[in-house]
Amino acid sequence: LDGMDALRENLADLMMAGMPLPFGVTVMADMADASVNALYMGPCALFLSVKDYYLDDATRTTLQGVYGQMSKNLLVMAGKTEEEAHKIASGALAFDERIAAYALTAEESSDVTASYNPVSLAELDEQVENFDLTALLGDLMKEVPETVIVTDPAYFEALDELVNDETFPQMKSWMLVAMVNAVAPYLSDDFRVQAAAFSLALSGAADRRGGGRL
Repeated sequence: LDGMDALRENLADLMMAGMPLPFGVTVMADMADASVNALYMGPCALFLSVKDYYLDDATRTTLQGVYGQMSKNLLVMAGKTEEEAHKIASGALAFDERIAAYALTAEESSDVTASYNPVSLAELDEQVENFDLTALLGDLMKEVPETVIVTDPAYFEALDELVNDETFPQMKSWMLVAMVNAVAPYLSDDFRVQAAAFSLALSGAADRRGGGRL
């Protein structure tokens, strides 16, 4: 991918292939009527798991340091030079932090009713200028629904600010880092061991948070 035009052109294929993307689409039971399915659109996952870890400076710095070093190591193992890996990981972390600013906290995410926001696809498409959502859904399914469920309206309101020509290089780095971390456990024992570093750090942070010290 060399820019936003290439991203838009290949968006459906990338989504079908399971590539990390700034937003996701899924079909599941409609929370208002479980007898029918609905199409849900929501933001991507955060590197640090939940927004809460970004709100405490010490915790954010520690976890970003672990995630960044782990990602650099994985990128080098995958064939990147140290310099390339550092640049990619730094860009990815910067993009991830931009996303986190619009993400929900753990408490907000636990309110399932707050994540149920039906909106007409036409209205959402008008709001999001950098992606043709109607065309995307047309490529993904036989029938495009008139209404979609948006799990985080504020995120989609900010999507054009988050993903654009200026931020594309960081977003591309974020995609590479997210993918190498996702596939690492399945590549080899060395990759699996390296990819476990952040989970161990996150477990410690969660224990401290549960104890009221974060």
